[in-house]
Amino acid sequence: MGVIPGMPHFAFLLFAVGISAVAYFGGKHKITKAMTLEKIAEEEQVQTQQKEEEVKELDWDDVHHVDVIGLEIGYRLIPLVDKAQGGELLSRIKGVRKKLSQEFGFLVPPVHIRDNLDLDPNSYQISLMGVTIGSAEIRHDQALAINPGQVFGKLDGVATKDPAFGLDAVWINQSQREQAQTLGYTVVDSATVLATHLSQILTNNASQLLGHEEVQNLLDMLAKTYPKLVEGFIPDTLSPVLLLKFCKA
Repeated sequence: MGVIPGMPHFAFLLFAVGISAVAYFGGKHKITKAMTLEKIAEEEQVQTQQKEEEVKELDWDDVHHVDVIGLEIGYRLIPLVDKAQGGELLSRIKGVRKKLSQEFGFLVPPVHIRDNLDLDPNSYQISLMGVTIGSAEIRHDQALAINPGQVFGKLDGVATKDPAFGLDAVWINQSQREQAQTLGYTVVDSATVLATHLSQILTNNASQLLGHEEVQNLLDMLAKTYPKLVEGFIPDTLSPVLLLKFCKA
């Protein structure tokens, strides 16, 4: 109406600007108010959840399961367990379990492997029943040249100790493998170093791996071949608990 000839232009245009301003700031105020209400609702929801967590009673879901055998590795050792990157550690550990199971006479429990960012990048630690009993630092992209007791020269590399047996050793590049073998060193890859260390620890702590479940499995297997022997022996003559103590003795 303000642009029609003969009309009071200034009054109508000023009125139009005023209406536009009221509409703009009114809409903005509604959006701000809506956002504020949404934020308040979110805060109330968070507070409600926190109160519910405080009131909630503890149950068995809050108790973390402890692995019989655990292996934690630093992030630089992840390629050892990644088959896509040529990692052979999983197959080596499987071989260790199979070998020790045959020697012990019962099935060695699985090894639970997970990464741990709190460890040094090249470090790992082995635990039994949640307790760390072995740790070391290895280099996944290098080989370990172990001195078996008599060698005929020195190698350029990082001096260290073999974690399984404490022998003098040197971390060398893969290109030095042939030279090290010529000088009398025993050369192994990092996956073998870790697997050997694990095998040695499990061998030294075999009694801790034998529990009630393993004893029961042994009795079940024996019952398939000699059912009468097991029926007459367990539990009338000897209970599984006493049998377990006898096996650990």
